[in-house]
Amino acid sequence: KCGSMLRYASLLLRDEKEICMHAVKNDGYALRYASTQQQNERDVVAKAIEQIGSAIQYASSEMKRDRDIVMRAARKSAFALRCASDDLRNDRAFVLEAVGYTGRALEFAS
Repeated sequence: KCGSMLRYASLLLRDEKEICMHAVKNDGYALRYASTQQQNERDVVAKAIEQIGSAIQYASSEMKRDRDIVMRAARKSAFALRCASDDLRNDRAFVLEAVGYTGRALEFAS
C-alpha cells in the first residue's frame, strides 16, 4: 500500500503531520515508520487505528495509556488490548467493554 512508502521518506518528512496522516490513512501500519513525535500525535494514531486496529502496536506509550484511543483500536482488533498499558489491561470495566467488542480480547487481559 502507498502508506508503507513512508519507510523510505527522510526523517524530516516522517515528522510532518500532514504526510503521516496521508500515509496512515492508506495503511495504518505506516505508523511504524512515523517519527516518535507523530506516533504520539493523537490525530495520527486515531487515523491509523481507524484503518486497522492492530496499528496501535506502533503508537507511543502515552497513546497506549489513552482509554479512548485503545478502545477505538479494540473495536477493530482484539490484539489492541495486548498493546494497552498495564493499567488499562488491569482495569476491569475497560476489559469488559473491550471484550464486548470481541471476546478474543480476554486472552490479552492481565
